[in-house]
Amino acid sequence: MCATPVVVVDLEMTGLDVARDRIVEIGAVRAVGDQIVEELSLLVRPDVPMSSDARRMTGLDDAALADAPGFAEVAPAITRLLDGALLVGHRVDFDHAFLVEALRRLGQPPPAPPAFDTLEMARNLLSLRSHSLASVCEMLGVERPVAHRALPDARATWEVFRRLVGLVDPEGALTPAETRVALDALRASSPQRRRWRDLLDEALLTRRSVWIQYISRDDGRGTCLTQREVEPWDIGAGRMAGFCHLRGAHRVFRLDRMCGVSVGGRAYQIPAERPALVR
Repeated sequence: MCATPVVVVDLEMTGLDVARDRIVEIGAVRAVGDQIVEELSLLVRPDVPMSSDARRMTGLDDAALADAPGFAEVAPAITRLLDGALLVGHRVDFDHAFLVEALRRLGQPPPAPPAFDTLEMARNLLSLRSHSLASVCEMLGVERPVAHRALPDARATWEVFRRLVGLVDPEGALTPAETRVALDALRASSPQRRRWRDLLDEALLTRRSVWIQYISRDDGRGTCLTQREVEPWDIGAGRMAGFCHLRGAHRVFRLDRMCGVSVGGRAYQIPAERPALVR
């Protein structure tokens, strides 16, 4: 995807109702490869009152927005930035719906549909109780200095997107369409994951090692993709225990953090005494 422009958009609104509420802030970054090439940060006069929840979350109020330009004045800037780029965001369908409605009021065509939603990407790749932007940033080691302001959130979402794509395409060799296929294959109930589970069960039965591509947490600095040869000792409750040749010790791996499984070449025996796998 290195040659494909990407625009990550984050919007703040007066509330959550697409028909009634309005955009009050636009933050966007346009990137090519690993580099941000342009940024956009705009306040927008909504001409409807801010809800109490929106004031609390953003710190913006009606007085702060009174002298901002209306959406009609800023629309050319956002449509120019989006031109020819893949649209990305966290829960991006929500922001896209507000953009579509705002442009419709001006009699302008809607932007292209979103290409990637980092919320869905994170659900496929990361094992978290919450996949909010804050939780995903923490898991990936992405700084988010200011929450619920458009440009800082757009910057953080871009970094999240870049790192999540790197987990499925570390060489940067896939097209956007191929990246979407790779991400879809990592859904919890996907046929790909079922095939990997069958490979693990067969390896345990025949006492043959497996190679796994594994998403590891890196001492609080974020995540990385590692390749490990493992001798499975036990599988259950979404986990596999076994001997990891990378670490030279017993390890427990989460099945939902595996991005690839293939047959290894080592025969092995399971130790009579080994740590129990919690089921």
